[in-house]
Amino acid sequence: MERFVGRQNIEHFREMLKITTDPDQRQVLEKLLLEAQAKLKKDEEDHRKNLSIIQTEPDPLEDRGVARRPNGRA
Repeated sequence: MERFVGRQNIEHFREMLKITTDPDQRQVLEKLLLEAQAKLKKDEEDHRKNLSIIQTEPDPLEDRGVARRPNGRA
């Protein structure tokens, strides 16, 4: 969810920069855009890291010889 909001914020700030001419407002928008991009990058790295942890953890049901159905349930 946070990554979705982050992408939406970035898109919004970019659109605002296209129409904003006031230098002070542009400076604030540029700062917000950079912060949102940095946060999104971190969130995506954390997401990938969490996925790799989940994929490398052994399935406790497999260790007991329990077969899973196609829907993922035991």
